[in-house]
This record gives sequence, C-alpha cells and structure tokens, in this order.
Amino acid sequence: MKRSFCLSFCLLVGCTTTTLETRRIPLGEHRERVPRDPSLPRLTADWVFGDGMLRGVVHSPAACQAVDVELIREEDVSVTTPNSMSVTGVAGGLLLGIGPFFIFGQASSSSYSETCDATGCTSESEQTDYLGGVSLVLGLAVAAYSVYQVLQGPQTEVLATRMVRQEVRRLPEDQPCWDGPPLGLELALVQAGRELARAAIDGAGLVAFSVPEDTRGELEIVVHSVPPALAQQVPVGAPVGRFQRSP
Repeated sequence: MKRSFCLSFCLLVGCTTTTLETRRIPLGEHRERVPRDPSLPRLTADWVFGDGMLRGVVHSPAACQAVDVELIREEDVSVTTPNSMSVTGVAGGLLLGIGPFFIFGQASSSSYSETCDATGCTSESEQTDYLGGVSLVLGLAVAAYSVYQVLQGPQTEVLATRMVRQEVRRLPEDQPCWDGPPLGLELALVQAGRELARAAIDGAGLVAFSVPEDTRGELEIVVHSVPPALAQQVPVGAPVGRFQRSP
C-alpha cells in the first residue's frame, strides 16, 4: 500500500510544469513633441508697459522635436503546461487500477484463517481485499487527474502589468512645442519672490498684468500653472520674461 501511495503522489505532482515569462503587447504609435534641450526656454514673449498694465504676446520658440513613440504593455505571466508525466500518470493510473483485479484474484486463493491480537482478528484474504480496494481508488484518481491536465492545455495567469514608452524615431527638424497659443496656461508677475499679479493666456496668446502703482525695479514673469496637455513641455516656475520699471 505504501508503494502504491508513493507512486500515485509522484505522478500527481509531476503532471504540470510552470514557467515565468514576460510578454510585450504593442498598443500602437503616436507622435509627441519633446524638448530638444531642457535648458532652452519653452515660452517667450514681447512685453510692453503702459497705463499701469504690462502686456505681452506669448508664443513657443522652435525648441522641440517631434518623436514617434510606441506604447507597449508588458505582462509578467506564469504558464502552466502538462508535461510528459501527464501521459505517464494516465498509464500509471490504469496500471494501478488494473492491479487490484490481480490482487482480488490472489485473494480468492489466500488463506481464510484468522490471526487475532489485542485489536481484533483478521485474515490474509481480508488484508488482500483491502489492499486491492485502496489501489483501485488511487489508480482511478491518478488516471482521472492526468486526463484532466492533458485536456486543460496550457493555463496562463497574469501576475503584473506595466506600460512602457519606447521611442521609435525622432525627426531632426526643430519646431514649436505646440500649435497655437498655450490655452489654460497661467502666468504670475513676481518681484523678489513675492507674487504681485496673476493672469491667464487668452486664445490669441495675449496676457496682461495690472502692475501696482508703487512698484519699481525688476519684475519677473514666470509660469504659475500648466494644463495637463502641456505638463511635459512647460514646467511650473519656468521664466517667461523680465521687465524693468524705472522710478
């Protein structure tokens, strides 16, 4: 019985093989504009002061390049496949299932004389019948499980996913970082780190600040907030220009 159990267990645990692999699934390409040189300004403007207002026309210099980017989804997967032990399991299970018939045949010729001890009485024939029954159940279980594994085929489980950006090609020509005015972008007028005014760029690329009457000296215009569409092109705090107001 112990030998039958060990063989069944070895066949069961050896019916599949699990491997780990990474799969790359292309999701298509799209074109982006990326800064050619991070040190170059992304915004420039021509400023004019009059009637207490500082006005400017904001535009993007040719500081970016077009890049074709491919998006790829990477998946870490485990693949479980039946191996050659599955066929062995079927054969082994059938052998274990057929074996009991031989054992039952031997039981008919076994001695029916009983041997008694403190736990009770049993005969050689009863022991043979019990061993045959256990072998029959194990054999059928091994065969059924092995057939199930073969019919199932490879089983895949996704363990983790991630998105990867892969640059395909970069066009050599410099171009503006976006088309038209940077709608939704907000600028701030500051002096010595203190914000004096704030204004958004309109559809024509115009922006205007009301400068306090008593303000003198150098004024700086910086990016205060950026819409999501321009988040990669224009950092918050980027300088847009300077203006010197004389006493």
